[in-house]
Amino acid sequence: MVLSGWKEIAKYLGLGVRTVQRWEDKGLPVNRPYPGRHATVVAHSEQLDKWVERFSREGDTKTQDVVARAKQRYARLEKTGAKFFTTDLDLAMTLTRIASDARKGSERRTRNQASARRAYDEVSRISRHAGLTANERQHVNDKLGELRSALEKLGEVFV
Repeated sequence: MVLSGWKEIAKYLGLGVRTVQRWEDKGLPVNRPYPGRHATVVAHSEQLDKWVERFSREGDTKTQDVVARAKQRYARLEKTGAKFFTTDLDLAMTLTRIASDARKGSERRTRNQASARRAYDEVSRISRHAGLTANERQHVNDKLGELRSALEKLGEVFV
């Protein structure tokens, strides 16, 4: 698989962008289609896997340990994703209830409605790329549907 840009490469390896950029000096197999230190980078996942494996065989256990720990952290983060989304959506539903109880046109209603809408938009965007199980995805989508309905009752328009 071809990875384009430092963010994709870092995500694939389960590391931070800066760490991956530093590893370029250690020989991380990245290519720059255009010359220059600040040009776009691309990498092939197969080459990255071989590079990490070679480092572990050659005794550079520090690099291998960093990758292993990062992948463990990433896996834990993905497990907590559904809980985070559910909590965020529950909070947004509370904000819609507060907004609906407030007087129309009041700052309180406007502020809470806007915060709930931002939560809806962010969870919608982020959850599409999260590593959720089918059940978790369905649960998050159900909660998004409830929130959307509540926001529409407050006058929000969805395109």
